[in-house]
Amino acid sequence: MKRKQSNINGGVAWYTLIGILLTLGAMPAYANGEPEGAHTKKTSEMVLENRTVKVTVDQRTGSFAVLEKTSGQLWKSDPWEDAAGLMEVNGGGIKGQTVNISKIKDIRVTQKSKWVIGIEFENPILEGNVVAEGVRVQTELRLDADEGSLDVAVVAWEAGKYRLSDLRYPARAFSLETDVDRGAVVIPQKQGMISPSYIFPMNGGLFAAGTMLPMSRGPRG
Repeated sequence: MKRKQSNINGGVAWYTLIGILLTLGAMPAYANGEPEGAHTKKTSEMVLENRTVKVTVDQRTGSFAVLEKTSGQLWKSDPWEDAAGLMEVNGGGIKGQTVNISKIKDIRVTQKSKWVIGIEFENPILEGNVVAEGVRVQTELRLDADEGSLDVAVVAWEAGKYRLSDLRYPARAFSLETDVDRGAVVIPQKQGMISPSYIFPMNGGLFAAGTMLPMSRGPRG
């Protein structure tokens, strides 16, 4: 899986979830009606699916889950706040606030084609129940028709009178729960690092050469 955090001040941000984590076996429409020419489903979920992967988008929150069919492994969205993404909003009389974009005023989900879903987040709610009018983030999920490859893109944004300094999307997705989910985080940088999500059973509770791996319970990303 390849994914990197985007800075909202840059250009179009693309992420690729390639081979949807096989190691464990990896605009517009809904809230306020349909834009012209768009086809929108009114169910609570919208789906992209091929022979190996099923992607389910929750139209109420804009978050998504990925099912790897061969292993039956289901990768869910953020287990802490159920946040599709986290956005930093500044300016317009606002001192930096981090916003859960799933708790935004308007979320629109559109089935653009059999393999593409568009998600639009608009007018975030700030502290004091202040609505940041004119702030909008548009994303796309694109599933390959044949392979287990999902592209996730931030394709457009508007800041209104505010400044968007950072966007984490998707936020904290595909986490593993310590000692429950059996998998590992792989960081392919320099010599690389593998951090398992469980201790038992693994070498009688030992990790590597007789070294105990301390891990706390609870969700792990």
